Amino acid sequence: MKSPILSLALLAASVAAVPVGDATARGFETMGAFSSEMSKRQSLSVVENQLGLCRPVTVIFARGTIELGNVGSLAGPPFFNALDFAIGAQYLGIQGVPYPASIWGYLTGGDVGGGKTLAALTEQAMAQCPDSQIVLSGYRYIKFGWQVTSIC
Repeated sequence: MKSPILSLALLAASVAAVPVGDATARGFETMGAFSSEMSKRQSLSVVENQLGLCRPVTVIFARGTIELGNVGSLAGPPFFNALDFAIGAQYLGIQGVPYPASIWGYLTGGDVGGGKTLAALTEQAMAQCPDSQIVLSGYRYIKFGWQVTSIC
């Protein structure tokens, strides 16, 4: 009985004695200083239609099954916020893919109409904003990956 208690005490002492060095978080020193563009996106909006803005980076995003809007709320907005922090909101345009995102589409391997819409949005982005880097992304269950993106 003494051995487990002694081991736990030694472990706690050794962890407490480990130097942490510089404990400053990297990349979070400006978290409170949002641009007005980023502040708008912090509302976790489920709809994004910024295709015509011609920013240096354009993300075309397909939401997950049964999510609302055209970018959803589970993965889309947090992903966009992370990109805002990484490259700056002024350099980022977000366009959601309007498609049903239904369970039937999931069960049949993806929504063909959603794939066509994604392809059309990609062609539109390339034509309107030839200097923009285009990122195709989406949220889906890991089992099949991004069905709409792969159909495109």
